[in-house]
Amino acid sequence: MTGGGMKPELGDDILDLLRAITLVLDTEGRIVWVNRYMEELSGYRLEEIRGRDWFSTFLRKDGVESTRKVFRGSLSGSQASAKRDVMVARDGRELFIEWYDKRLKDRNGAVTGLLAVGYDVTDRFLAENSLKESKALMDTVVENVPLMIFMKRAEDLKFVLFNRAGEELLGCGRDSLIGKSDRDLFPVEQADFFIERDRKVLDGSAGVLDIPEEPIDTLRDGRRWLHTRKVCIRDSSGRPKYLLGISEDITARKQAERERDDMQRRLMESQKMESVGRLAGGLAHDFNNLLTSIEGYAGLLMQELPKGDSKLLDVQEIAAAAGRASGLTRQLLAFSRRQILNPQVIDLNVSIGGMTKMLRRLLGETVKLETAFMAGQCRVKVDAGQMDQVIVNLVMNARDAMPKGGSLFLETGVVSGDDDFFARHPVMAPGRYALMTVRDTGCGMSEDVRSRVFEPFFTTKEKGKGTGLGLSMVYGIIKQSGGEVELESEPGRGSAFRIYLPWSEGEAVGREKGAESGEILRGSETVLLVEDEEGLRRFVERVLRTCGYTVISAVDGRHAIAEAERRGAPVDLLLTDVVMPGMSGRELAQELARRKLARRTLYMSGYAEDAVVDHGVLAPDIAFMYKPFTAQALSVKLREVLDGPAGRAEA
Repeated sequence: MTGGGMKPELGDDILDLLRAITLVLDTEGRIVWVNRYMEELSGYRLEEIRGRDWFSTFLRKDGVESTRKVFRGSLSGSQASAKRDVMVARDGRELFIEWYDKRLKDRNGAVTGLLAVGYDVTDRFLAENSLKESKALMDTVVENVPLMIFMKRAEDLKFVLFNRAGEELLGCGRDSLIGKSDRDLFPVEQADFFIERDRKVLDGSAGVLDIPEEPIDTLRDGRRWLHTRKVCIRDSSGRPKYLLGISEDITARKQAERERDDMQRRLMESQKMESVGRLAGGLAHDFNNLLTSIEGYAGLLMQELPKGDSKLLDVQEIAAAAGRASGLTRQLLAFSRRQILNPQVIDLNVSIGGMTKMLRRLLGETVKLETAFMAGQCRVKVDAGQMDQVIVNLVMNARDAMPKGGSLFLETGVVSGDDDFFARHPVMAPGRYALMTVRDTGCGMSEDVRSRVFEPFFTTKEKGKGTGLGLSMVYGIIKQSGGEVELESEPGRGSAFRIYLPWSEGEAVGREKGAESGEILRGSETVLLVEDEEGLRRFVERVLRTCGYTVISAVDGRHAIAEAERRGAPVDLLLTDVVMPGMSGRELAQELARRKLARRTLYMSGYAEDAVVDHGVLAPDIAFMYKPFTAQALSVKLREVLDGPAGRAEA
C-alpha cells in the first residue's frame, strides 16, 4: 500500500499504529488488507483474517444481510459515510464499531474496493444504550408511580408534564392539562395558593418545599388533600428552568386520622365521665345514708308534733331540703350509672304519647310540639320511670334553648345499621336499635359546649337557674340501659339528640300506677337489722320498734351471724345494707340462708352494687329498698315482703 511517496512497508507500519481498524475490501467484500489493531481487537491472527469474507466471518448473523446492502450502497456512492456494525470477536464478545469508508478506484476510474476505518465505540454505545434504558425506565416509573408528578415551565408556570396518576387524581386527560396554568384549572384562591408557593421555590427562598396538607378541588372527586413536595430544576447556568412537583393523595389517611382522633376524643371523654361518675357515685352512696336519717327523723318529728306547733314548719323545711338533696343524689347516681333499675319492655310510642299533654304544659305556648311515631310498637327494655326522666330532661333542655319560641320534634324509629354505621359507633354492638330523636329549632351549641354538655354540674344557664345535672342524668340512664346518646348541634341551627336503645323482642307491658296513703303499717315479726352507719341504724331500729317489730341490731356481717346463732331460731326477715366493710349484705344473706337462720331478705342501698344487681339491674327474686326512704315507705315495704311469697325475697 503506497501513498505520498512513502514505501509500502513504512505505510503499513504507520497504519498498524492506529487505534482503529483499517481494512481494504474488494468489491465482493473479501478482506484484501487489514492492520494489526484488527488482530488485537478481534483475537484473530492476520494470516487468518486476510482473504476471508468480512460479513460472514466477523459480523453478527442477524446483521449480515443489512450490512451487505449498506456495503453495496457504499460501492456505488461517492461520499464517505459513518455506519455502525456489531463485530463478533473470536471469544464471542460483541464489539460495536463505527465505520467511515471510501471507495477505491484504479487509474481508469473503475471501483476496485472499499477502504474502511472502524473505531471501537462499545463503551460509548453501551453508555448511550444504558442512558436510553434508564430514560425509558424513568419514563415508565414516572408514568406508573401512584403519585401525581407534574412539571411547570419556570417563566410562565404552565404545565409541561403530567403523569397518569395526575390525570386520575384531577379527573381529566393530560391533553387538557398541558399548556395550562393553575388559574386555568382551579378556583382563584386555590390557584393563588399554588402560585405563591411555586414562586418561593423558583426564587430559591424555599429550597425543597414540603406542604404536608394541601387542599385541591378535583373535577371527579371534589375536595382532596395532598402531601406535596416542590423543587426547582435549573439549567447549566443556574437559572430556574422547571418546577417539579410530586403529590401524594392523603385524603383517606387524613379521614382515618380524623376518625382516630375523634375516637380518641370520645374515649377520653368516656374515661373522664367514668372517673367523674365513680366519684359522684361514691359520694351519693354515703350521702344517701345521711339523707335517710335526716328525712326519717324529720318524718318522725312531723308525726309527733301537733298541728299549729311553731316547730312543725321548721321540721317540714328540713324534710323538704332533704327531699331536694335526695333528688340531686338520684341524678348523680343516674349519671354515674350506679342507680338501681327495674327494667321492663315498654313501647316508646305509648310512653311518649302518654306524656304529650304534660310536655306541652312544660314547653309553654311559644313552643310547638310535634311527634312522629314509627308504625307498630317501638319496644325497648328500660326502667319506665327513668325513661320518663330522660324525655322530660331533653324536652326541658330544648325549651330553654328556645326562649323566644320555636318547634320541638319527638320522633321514634328503628335502626339496623350497616358496617359503616357500627364503625362510626364502635361502642354499639351490631344489631337492631330503637331510635328516639329529640330535635329543636333553638340556639344550638358551640363545639366547646357540645364537648362538655353531659358533664355533671356543667351548665350555660345563669346562676341559680339550673344544676347542670339534667343532661348528665340522661347520659347515665341511657348508657346504663345499654344504649348510646348522640348529639348534633351548631350555633343558630338547633340541636338534635339521638337516643339509641337495644331493640327488644319481648311483649310490651302496661304502666303500673299507685300512690302511698301515708299510713304507717305495723307488724309483730322478728327483724335482724344490719347497717354499719350508726345514725341510720338507730333511725331504722326506732321505726321498726315503733311499728311493733322485734329488732335485733348488728353493725356488720360478722356481728349479725353471731346474733342470729345466739338466738337459735330463724328470724322472719333480714334487713341489711348492701355495701358494708368486710362482708357484703349479699354474702351475709347467703350465709344466713345456708344456716337456715333467715326466712326472707330485704336489701337496702342507694348504690348499684354488683352483689345485688347486674350492671344496675335488679336480679330476679330480690327484694330491694332504695335509699333514702321515709318511715312510712319502710313500713309499707316490710309488709310487702313479709306478706308476699318467700320466693320473691330470696338471699
